[in-house]
Amino acid sequence: MSDPKNQVLTDDARNSSNFYESDRILRHYLEQHVSDLAMEYMDSQLHYQGKQAAVAMDALSFAADKQSPELKKRNPQGEPADEVVFHPAYWELVDIAARSEMFYVKYDANLRQQFCRAASQNGVLPPDSFML
Repeated sequence: MSDPKNQVLTDDARNSSNFYESDRILRHYLEQHVSDLAMEYMDSQLHYQGKQAAVAMDALSFAADKQSPELKKRNPQGEPADEVVFHPAYWELVDIAARSEMFYVKYDANLRQQFCRAASQNGVLPPDSFML
């Protein structure tokens, strides 16, 4: 009797060139829970970030995961440093995320109010909801 393969993907699996476009569950969720106005505002950015995630960020993630963050308790002179040192790929990931403005919508009060109002009017969210 041969040993069964221990794998998640089938042999014919292929990599996605855009994680947003290939994530049907996420897209379905957004269609159900995010207003049309909010989707219109975010759609091009979601497509762009999906491509970034599949191409640049995926490779950077693998590199960053190979080296755990390291706590430097003291500097060479023996003085307390308490510094966390991350793999350079981690900082590239942070830069990509910051440039995406992915958190902007959540923390911009005007956009949040505008999208919540549209979502509650369309029946996507209950009135006075603070979610997109």
